[in-house]
Amino acid sequence: MNITLEKINKSFAWDLKWDAGLAWSEMISSEIIKDEIHFDDFIDLREPEYRKNYSPWNYTDDRADTKAVIKLLSSNDPFDKEFLLKYMLQEIHDDVARTWDLRQWYGIIKDMFEVKKWQTLKTIEEIRNIQGSRDDPGNAPLMRCLPLAFIQDEKLRNKYCDVVADVTHPHLLSRECTKLTVQAIRHILIEDVIQWQLIDTLLESYSWVLTDDLSKINKLPHPDILKNEHIALIAWPQPNPYMKLKWKEVYGLNGTCTSTAKSVIYLLKHCTTPFEGYKQSLLMWWDVDSLGALVLWTLWWRYGHEWLPSYLERSEWLDEIPALAENFLEALPRHE
Repeated sequence: MNITLEKINKSFAWDLKWDAGLAWSEMISSEIIKDEIHFDDFIDLREPEYRKNYSPWNYTDDRADTKAVIKLLSSNDPFDKEFLLKYMLQEIHDDVARTWDLRQWYGIIKDMFEVKKWQTLKTIEEIRNIQGSRDDPGNAPLMRCLPLAFIQDEKLRNKYCDVVADVTHPHLLSRECTKLTVQAIRHILIEDVIQWQLIDTLLESYSWVLTDDLSKINKLPHPDILKNEHIALIAWPQPNPYMKLKWKEVYGLNGTCTSTAKSVIYLLKHCTTPFEGYKQSLLMWWDVDSLGALVLWTLWWRYGHEWLPSYLERSEWLDEIPALAENFLEALPRHE
């Protein structure tokens, strides 16, 4: 595939736009999406408690962290977890300097800055210990892994995947799910694998922690006829036993690393346009900006954006993207 500056520039910009647009549909039960949304206008269903210092078309921590990964890859600094943490924290500091407050969307790393009534400020080691001790840690490493799909050397790419995970989520599943997601994206992006053969290709080449799960997912039907018992194979039984929204049952998949990796791969196998990826991400998920941006970005590289609605074409800070893309493309040969 010919990786041009124009294509990198557009892809980074679209990644911001899709994250910003999809974020206003997250934390909503997928049953509400199915009943109320017709995909013909901007979807604003975000609950009031998730709106602090946050407006439509603001991108989220997922893209702030992705920018940090891009900037570190473009620098002369070593790609290790302490330097990546430095770049991630700089994104937060820069944002606070512009908005004068922490936004709602920062994840667990927000606990390093904001004191809640029931806790004190956490250190990065405490945050790492929390995620590292979970049975299925959060999906933040997968959300910032997109730039690693361009790293050609497999050993170096896998090393970088470990760094992207270990900076906040030092856990075997975080590392493996990050590598698995990056490899799936590469199969579509770089290697032009036929989509319906994606899982077969993954299983031919690697022995993953999630090998058995992938084999089961490979037999699932198209998302249009997916049933609750099928969703349980990807993540959790439905309604989700681990989530409530205002004491009501919630349908959809939440943001753990395994459910995210399996969902991305499942949708990349079945969705044949970016719009279908957008729609199915909304219909399946709870943490929808995370899933949708990964799926949309990958399908955009294969099909272009013509199938996407115009209300997904906005985001803040797009003026930063040309320099970000140019520096990234210039630095790529250093990572071969």
